[in-house]
Amino acid sequence: MSENLPNFKNETSFHPSRARLFLLLSLGIILYLTLFPFNFGPKQNPFDLSIPFFGSRHHSLSDMLSNFFLFIPLGVFFNWSFPVKGRLLWGCLAGALLSLGVEILQQYLPGRIPSLTDSILNSSGTLAGLVMAQGLRNFWALKPSTPDFLALFLAFYFLYEPFLFTFDWGEIKENLKHLSLILDFKNVFLPSVLLGFFLRRYPLIFAILLVWTFEIGRLFIVSISLKPAKMFLRFILTLFCYTLFRVPKFPLRPLFVGAYLLEALYPFHFAWPSSFPWKHLIPFGLYLSHFSFETFFNLFRELFLFFFWGISGGSVKGALLLATTSETLQLFIPERYFDLTTIILAFLGVFVANKLMPEKKDAL
Repeated sequence: MSENLPNFKNETSFHPSRARLFLLLSLGIILYLTLFPFNFGPKQNPFDLSIPFFGSRHHSLSDMLSNFFLFIPLGVFFNWSFPVKGRLLWGCLAGALLSLGVEILQQYLPGRIPSLTDSILNSSGTLAGLVMAQGLRNFWALKPSTPDFLALFLAFYFLYEPFLFTFDWGEIKENLKHLSLILDFKNVFLPSVLLGFFLRRYPLIFAILLVWTFEIGRLFIVSISLKPAKMFLRFILTLFCYTLFRVPKFPLRPLFVGAYLLEALYPFHFAWPSSFPWKHLIPFGLYLSHFSFETFFNLFRELFLFFFWGISGGSVKGALLLATTSETLQLFIPERYFDLTTIILAFLGVFVANKLMPEKKDAL
């Protein structure tokens, strides 16, 4: 990442002088929220220096999140306020000293419990803000295209479906107790390609931060069990695709096709079909007869995928060929079937994309 003086006029709407006003505002908000009601007295609360998350103090999820996110604006505006070399180091130091000062003062406030864990979360939030600031500056400067935004949306769709979120720390801890060491490949290939495509013009540190933000965010989805091997594989594949797409004019089409077929053919158990399921040639028949949130999400996922294909420059013939090949191959996978609905959705997705962006560039 270059440490040259940035051109704030072109890279972000926040000029350093304006960013410093917001820096002071964020500093004031931090001091107000952490030291209210300012009724200082004799020292009452000892500083908890125990190892974070393993001490005697119980840290609720809301407390941890608030300590982390409260300091993110400080990091963002510090980065934009001082366009000098080493601002990442100085910003981290400023956030750590501010947090340490607040925690020391909280020893003299009734009802406050200062701890090393809070200070580490505050400092981590500052660091996240400093990194995000650079990423946001690059994000605005590079002017992401519609396919970029759609790739990011689809990656989110794959990773967070069925969108059942929880903020109950008890439920999250219960999920953490049931780690699965089984490596499966569902929702691995397409999210990796899509995220790699979106991140291709951004610095490596921003790419790593965004990928792990997505992965950590999955902790808040109740119905998804944690699979560390799968998370690591998706991380490696995303960085691999990110590296490939950084090559000038590297085509998206081959990787998209390969990822789509791999997702469709998982778990890669093949057998000769005993009969042809003719009833699945009725378009949308399965969705109407066995409607559920899963079938609903599957339907829109396919539509969005082929809309992405079309809006990125893919042809109708290519979409129909890909969908037909995928559905035909699924005849040889037990408990899978040929569904004409996918082929229709492939046509509709590209047709709508062509109508919305008739003069799109061929990004594939």
